[in-house]
This record gives sequence, C-alpha cells and structure tokens, in this order.
Amino acid sequence: MSVKKAQSIANRIQDRMAFNLVAYQRSELEWLKDQLETFIDTEVEPEELTDPDEIDDLPDTYHGLGVDDENDLCDPLED
Repeated sequence: MSVKKAQSIANRIQDRMAFNLVAYQRSELEWLKDQLETFIDTEVEPEELTDPDEIDDLPDTYHGLGVDDENDLCDPLED
C-alpha cells in the first residue's frame, strides 16, 4: 500500500471517529484489529453494551476478564 493511500485511510478514520492511527505503533494496531474482529464475530450490537466510562462499580480487574461459554464473566487465571 502506498503512503498516500495509507494517509487517506488515516485521515478518514480521524475525521469520522476522532481516532488518530498515527499515534499508535503497528503492534498496537494489529491488537486493535484482532479485538475488533473478535467483537464483530460476537454478533452483539453496540447498543446492547454499556459505555465503559459509565461502569464505576466494577473491580479494576474487570478489563482483564474473559467470557465463558454461557457469556458470563470469568477470570482467565482461574483453573
């Protein structure tokens, strides 16, 4: 991909979502891509979720938790 095309993509994302791709390293963008693909595969609509900024009463480890087969939160470090 040319630098011009990549810059065009970065500009469109910045304009539409206020997300600046150039602020991140490639490894972080690869991680984001994987997370977005996983999220899309869940077939859950964003409207069904709660804004993370509104979740004050959950423990700090909430963001490190996984999801089990019943879609309940589970700690990935538990056996």
